[in-house]
Amino acid sequence: MITFVTLVIIAVAIFAVAYPFVRQRDRSVEPETDEGSEDLRIRREKLYDAVRELDLERDSGTVSQEEHEKIRTTYEMQAAALLQEEERQVREVRRPIATKAAPSTAPLSHRIGLIIPALLILVVGTGLGLFLANSLTPTLSPLEEANAAFNRGDLRGALEGYRRVLDEDQRNVEALTQIGVLLARGQHHDEAILAFDRALTIQPDHPKALFEKGLVLFQGKVQPRKGVKVWEHLIKTTPPDNEYALTARRLLDQVRSSMGRPRTESPAKPSTR
Repeated sequence: MITFVTLVIIAVAIFAVAYPFVRQRDRSVEPETDEGSEDLRIRREKLYDAVRELDLERDSGTVSQEEHEKIRTTYEMQAAALLQEEERQVREVRRPIATKAAPSTAPLSHRIGLIIPALLILVVGTGLGLFLANSLTPTLSPLEEANAAFNRGDLRGALEGYRRVLDEDQRNVEALTQIGVLLARGQHHDEAILAFDRALTIQPDHPKALFEKGLVLFQGKVQPRKGVKVWEHLIKTTPPDNEYALTARRLLDQVRSSMGRPRTESPAKPSTR
């Protein structure tokens, strides 16, 4: 499958290189100096029609702005040449027909302007095809790489990964929360709470940040009253089926049962009357 995609990309790149030259030859309408004034007028009208068609192609996106300007300039120069020839023939009606002029060629700068982008397309297309052929696994984002390191137990690699994420986006709530989790595992409870508070400043109702902060207050700081408030806020602001809300509710019920207090009540459902 990868080989097929590579061949398709290279074929598209080659087509992109050849197409401007084929199109340019197809578009070429060169004025003839031995034609009558009526024939010149017809050819000039065809050029105007070609300009209008070119404008439509640009508006529809099939022709780039750069190609449009280059080709339109060529058409306008050809139309101007035809118009001059018409005027000359009107002034010199009986002048012998001149030897047929050789077809004009596109200016060197115009041809170079077509060649360079085409070669770039070929190089980029071929490189992309080779890249796809050699890439058998998808590339993970920095956050995904950090999460993968965390899940396989590489806590140092995970911490470095989350810090790289924050270097790019200081308001990444998930990275801040995961750094708090890592700090809590290392018994750095105050720093962990600071990380959770930074995340909650950005997203006050973030379920995981609220749950992990409450857990640190219960277990690390031994401040159960503060932990209860955090988890109650979590239960209040999070859908009842949220995994963190369910876990917080279960733990609170265990704490209250051990203290002989009522269990946590589910949020009251709105009246249907």
